[in-house]
Amino acid sequence: EFYYSGWWVVQRIRVDGILVWRRISWSTLSDRAEFSLPAGVDPQCRSGKIEIDFARGLRIRRFRLWIADELVFDEIK
Repeated sequence: EFYYSGWWVVQRIRVDGILVWRRISWSTLSDRAEFSLPAGVDPQCRSGKIEIDFARGLRIRRFRLWIADELVFDEIK
């Protein structure tokens, strides 16, 4: 299970409930994040990456997720 949150000033990524990335964003939200999958989820501990395109009002316009350089999710709103 993959979970991204940008609530208040803290951005977080959790994979199966395990925090894999966190950033405090006082003035600007990060639109890119790189992380490693936890060993309990992926024994190879492959890398992951997200890219987010924000629209006005910090609405997510596009969200992309890569695992080991393979695009596994791409949503455009």
